[in-house]
Amino acid sequence: VLNCGFHIPPVAGSGSGYNASPVGTNRVYVFCGNECSPEAWWEGLKAGQVFVTNGPLLRPMVEGRPPGYTLPIDSSGSLALEVGLNLATSVPVEYLQIVKNGTPEAEVRLAEFKNRKGRLPPLHFDDSGWFLVRAVTSNPKLLQFASSGPYYVEKDGRPRISRASVNFFIDWIDVAMSRFSGVTSDSNPNEETLAKLKSAWKFFVDLRSKANAD
Repeated sequence: VLNCGFHIPPVAGSGSGYNASPVGTNRVYVFCGNECSPEAWWEGLKAGQVFVTNGPLLRPMVEGRPPGYTLPIDSSGSLALEVGLNLATSVPVEYLQIVKNGTPEAEVRLAEFKNRKGRLPPLHFDDSGWFLVRAVTSNPKLLQFASSGPYYVEKDGRPRISRASVNFFIDWIDVAMSRFSGVTSDSNPNEETLAKLKSAWKFFVDLRSKANAD
């Protein structure tokens, strides 16, 4: 989804009371700045100023900004970034990762992170894209994981749109349309569903014409 140029924040909730998960197992934290109010929380969530976790507390900052921020590439044609990270955890963290455009760009063991005084390896962009920070613990009985919301990088004011990622959704919709085509039910006709699928298919085909990455 992020490789299609969309700005979508991750969210999480434990659902405690509706499933076996205890309170706080999966949750989303929002950077509210100097104002802590329900309104500021929802605005921060919509802006993607978040991290999701079922364990570590992961608070990255890039150029003094929380996740969700869009960083422009200037006239030099490239961008070098340094990611600062405040990490707190009650269980050992095995490694930290920077994920760039859907692929792990750097992996840092905790000892190295401490030696770097809370700084992750520098990150370079020559074109539009996105990145986020992840932390994975070494608990052998339970995967405990944290991920920041994505940061976005834009060159000439345009997001990165991957042709392969757009094709993934076109193929997905093709399969869904083939399942609903020709299937009718008096109580639940499929015409409305097919119309929505066709509209989505057209949207992604149009989006593919704007692709600027493989």
